[in-house]
Amino acid sequence: MTRHILWTSGWDSTFCVVSALLDSDDLVQPWYVLDSDRRSSSIELKRMGELSEMIARDYPHAAERLLPVTVVRVGEIPRDRLVEEQYFALHSEYGIGGQYDWLARLAKWKNLKLELSVLHGAGASGAFSEYLKPAMSGRYKMAAPEDSPLELYERFLFPLYGRSKIDMADEARQRGFETIMNHTWFCFNPISGRPCGYCTPCRQAIEEGLGYRVPTRTRRRRVQAWAFMLPTRIRVKLRQLSR
Repeated sequence: MTRHILWTSGWDSTFCVVSALLDSDDLVQPWYVLDSDRRSSSIELKRMGELSEMIARDYPHAAERLLPVTVVRVGEIPRDRLVEEQYFALHSEYGIGGQYDWLARLAKWKNLKLELSVLHGAGASGAFSEYLKPAMSGRYKMAAPEDSPLELYERFLFPLYGRSKIDMADEARQRGFETIMNHTWFCFNPISGRPCGYCTPCRQAIEEGLGYRVPTRTRRRRVQAWAFMLPTRIRVKLRQLSR
């Protein structure tokens, strides 16, 4: 069996990859979607290579089942009218992120059950937790009402539902892959190669007990972070309006 996991080099998705390798005999196929609007892409790709080397060093037998990362550009993913309608309906009501549009289109295009590292109370699991049901090997799936836009999520599996970052940190420490986890990357707007401290992933890291991984926040770094974020927000908004 092959497990298809969205990997960004981040804390949550790296935990998914390592856990899948250690807890099963399955092949693990990581996927990465290259978005030109994401300033951290080059760091994330480099960090995934380094993390793969660390996994191979510490868990050589398990690493044999880690397949090369499949990189797909956002623009390569075919348009799909039904998926886009489902996404816009959910975005209008719940404000879900644009990544769910192209991830759902990717999963449909490649016929995947794509594992997403969404935690309880965030994204899909926060707004639609009543429809998430246990699936195989501790993962959760969306059991959407028929003809509901929630069917967008039926192409995904959620292996981290019910866990927190602190839970993962404790497990990684107990099982011996804490060093791997501390080499993960999470910031959207790196400043001089370091996390900005102000983007959503940085704020989440601080709020969820991993503030030691974020540099001290200063007024200067806040101004730099917002300056970096503004062009991206404008490009994303223009892309949405052009549809």
